[in-house]
Amino acid sequence: MAVTIEIPGPPVPKGRPRTRILWLGSVPSWVKRLARAQLYTPEKTREFEKAVAQCGLVAKAKAGVLSWSSFPICVPVVALMTFYMVRPQRPKWPVPAGRPDLDNVEKSVLDGLVAGGVLKDDALIVDKVSRKRYAAGIPMVRVVLRPYELEESEPF
Repeated sequence: MAVTIEIPGPPVPKGRPRTRILWLGSVPSWVKRLARAQLYTPEKTREFEKAVAQCGLVAKAKAGVLSWSSFPICVPVVALMTFYMVRPQRPKWPVPAGRPDLDNVEKSVLDGLVAGGVLKDDALIVDKVSRKRYAAGIPMVRVVLRPYELEESEPF
């Protein structure tokens, strides 16, 4: 049984971690203050990952995937990811060969599925096909997950 997850809106690539400096204590400016660096994920990436997690849980519940091994999915899976991008007015190519990079949008989707408890770990994906296409209507992301079968030669 396959689970199809559709996330409305344009795909958001995984943003690089940002750093901010937190000053510790309040001392006069002429005294060297102690500081601590803190890493954080950009807001746009966090919001997209939350949307992926919510859509994933809804789709998993609708598909009745409790037979796989309950929440989260804990068996090897095959994934097909299609990213429907906004078509520019004058595209250079018939497919979206520019930014965002395919690997970065894959990362944000997989991290959202893990954070939302749909997948136990993204290492459980043993076969994956990803593609970017121009959206005919609303930009979106479609992810199809299904259990891996031993006899398979081709994932799709």
